[in-house]
Amino acid sequence: PALRLRAVAMLACWLCLAALPPAMAADQYRTGPVPDWVITLEPDVAAPTPADQISGGVYYLLSDSQYRGAPGAPVYFSRYATRATQTEGLESVAHITIDFDPTFQTLTLHAVDILRDGRRIAKLADTEVRLIQREQERDLRIYDGRKTATLFLDDVRVGDVVDYSYSVQG
Repeated sequence: PALRLRAVAMLACWLCLAALPPAMAADQYRTGPVPDWVITLEPDVAAPTPADQISGGVYYLLSDSQYRGAPGAPVYFSRYATRATQTEGLESVAHITIDFDPTFQTLTLHAVDILRDGRRIAKLADTEVRLIQREQERDLRIYDGRKTATLFLDDVRVGDVVDYSYSVQG
């Protein structure tokens, strides 16, 4: 009887946890493939970099945002490819930030790659993702629950392209 009672209690706890909305997993993110509805665009890494489009040592090769509206579960897909053209742009290119609100949104990281000398170096698996509570108006005692996923890539060099994509659902 005690063993059966324990099993029923464990099952009840598991069912309660399984029924929790994603907002309860506020410090969570996941990795996964690009959604099948996304139209994939590729940055032209071989194209010459126009000097008049460089800002702070950074050139944007691709800035792609796609949206899929679905009742109760809209999804925003984003992909960026940036090149560090000078030393001053390395930190900006190597530091990725993604804002989302875990009370109603789910973040999925699809890829974080470095494109160097015609090679694609996958970095998502070995890059630490930190979730930071961003309360920009805390001095006014306004707390909105938004978080920022922050990734710092190591070994980014001048001339490298950092290519990353993610989705925010909700």
